[in-house]
Amino acid sequence: NNLFKTLECTQTVDDSSRLLTRPSVTCWEGDHATAISLAIPGIVLWGVGIPAVFSAWLQSRMHSGELLQDRIRCMVGFLTNGYEPRFADWESVVFLRRFAVFAVAMVPLHSMRLRAVLQASLGLGFTVMHIFCEPYDNRSGVLLDSLELWSLSLFTTTHAVLAIMYAADVPDSSAWHFINFVVICIVWAMHAGHVFRMALHIGLQVRHFLAVQHARRRFDDRTEGCNPVARLAAAMFVLDLAHNDA
Repeated sequence: NNLFKTLECTQTVDDSSRLLTRPSVTCWEGDHATAISLAIPGIVLWGVGIPAVFSAWLQSRMHSGELLQDRIRCMVGFLTNGYEPRFADWESVVFLRRFAVFAVAMVPLHSMRLRAVLQASLGLGFTVMHIFCEPYDNRSGVLLDSLELWSLSLFTTTHAVLAIMYAADVPDSSAWHFINFVVICIVWAMHAGHVFRMALHIGLQVRHFLAVQHARRRFDDRTEGCNPVARLAAAMFVLDLAHNDA
């Protein structure tokens, strides 16, 4: 964030470009030019270099089979868990996506329409990438891929609507204001529906977890003192019960 602040310049009444956080500093001259020459490489290193190195390191570990070792899994398991094995490095793509969205939001642009178009283009590109890859594992069916796709689609749709509204020749009429109000309500309703859907699925996951825990307790109660064959049969029975309860 601090690196991007060096790029936040604004036009003053005398047509000079001033640093937004320190209006006494003239942009692109003197000390600011030096700061820019240091900030841009830092931004590229942070936003592109780090995910690229992480992805290359994970790819090498995947090809050598080391990613399945307990030592490596303890190191990076919190970043690779939840993805299919061939997309174990997908977190680098997520990092790159966040960086790109943040960069477009922070880079000084004099046109809000251009900013909205760039954000919509990013959303569309990452949406298409997600459709072709579907990187999340299927422990809950295609739930994670579905939620991520819906989130990306909402992001793209919202900024596409903003780009159209910024580009339109807005007449000062009550009819146009009513149309804007309806469009905004539709977008907000889509976001609210997505949040509700996520909350519903989280509730279902919690219910399933509680059912499994209950089944395990029933399994322990029913098989205490039993031989291994009886325990295996009981395990199959209680797993079926857990599935039915969930």
